[in-house]
Amino acid sequence: YYKVLIEYSNKQTTWFEIAREIFISKDGRPIKMSDVQVGDYAKILVNQAIIKPGYIIESVKEFVIEGDEHFITKIIKGQLAGLNPIQNKLQIQNSQILGTNSWSNYNQVAQYDLSGKDIEFYHNNKRISLDYAMNYLKRSTGEVYVALENNYSGEKVKKVTFRDGRDELLSADTILTTNANNSFKILSNDSEINVDSGTIIRRNGRLVDSKDLMISDYAVVSLNNGSNAAVIDISD
Repeated sequence: YYKVLIEYSNKQTTWFEIAREIFISKDGRPIKMSDVQVGDYAKILVNQAIIKPGYIIESVKEFVIEGDEHFITKIIKGQLAGLNPIQNKLQIQNSQILGTNSWSNYNQVAQYDLSGKDIEFYHNNKRISLDYAMNYLKRSTGEVYVALENNYSGEKVKKVTFRDGRDELLSADTILTTNANNSFKILSNDSEINVDSGTIIRRNGRLVDSKDLMISDYAVVSLNNGSNAAVIDISD
């Protein structure tokens, strides 16, 4: 058996046991469990057998991994310029896109689609609402970071984090250590780098969290306000 931890859109989690002979597929093709990555979106067919009242046995019959849906296609930084309520667009001033070793593709004012589901907003480590951001953070001097997700109808905003400090982009490097206190070290930086709930972490195109950082990962890290990671972009 394989054990797989699934997180739903409401942030609740469930463990599933998947027998080795169960069919696993992606884009209609059979794959191995070793091809499944953290952050992948999955559809699971589950059979429930009611043994007696209050006692149910579940067994997974099929495990399907989505293809390129829900990939984090771009990570943006800039300043909050406003919100277009008619078109449901987030407006970012001085927007730039994260590349391999730089922020590039400068745009004086850019708009991003807010019509997606389950969008997360943070101010540093604190979960907030979009209304809170518009009322209290619109004139802030810090940076706003935006993760855009590939969707059936185009790119849509998936996660937005407001930071109070200045951005500092580190060169891509290898993660040397990680620990349970939500911090890690990279090869070219002696100080520990802190991770919080607002940190945007992209792992091979998927949005993940701090527990999925691994030693020997190769990552681009963007700091904000000292040693706090605003963005961690992990690649092959």
